Amino acid sequence: TTSKLITYETNEGINLITHSTTVNPSRIIIQQQGNYLITFSAELHGASADVDIWIRQNGVDVDRSNSRSSLQNSSDYRLLVVTFVVPALAGDYFELVQSSTNTSAGIVVIAAGTSPTRPSIPSIIVTINKISE
Repeated sequence: TTSKLITYETNEGINLITHSTTVNPSRIIIQQQGNYLITFSAELHGASADVDIWIRQNGVDVDRSNSRSSLQNSSDYRLLVVTFVVPALAGDYFELVQSSTNTSAGIVVIAAGTSPTRPSIPSIIVTINKISE
């Protein structure tokens, strides 16, 4: 099993960070030094597998940042929600990395539904808040 950087196609409400959807789309760049609360929720599906997601800062895996969710079968969906507090300097970048014991399992987008009508489910949502200097 290999690790895979998670990339982002949409930016909403960006403040004190920068992110490009075309150049290094896995990188979220911090603009001001401080402590940051990073929360992500990842929609998991695909096959029986253990799916791990962790934080990488400036290309180095952050100690004790890995989280695992176990999918029991191909009809299983899980929402993995994790929060971290991480110190950062201006110019530091964060990435989320995933791996799975089965290449058919991982983060997935779920299309909008009908009956009742409901919006799509993004594969991952990342929220970053500066909490202190």
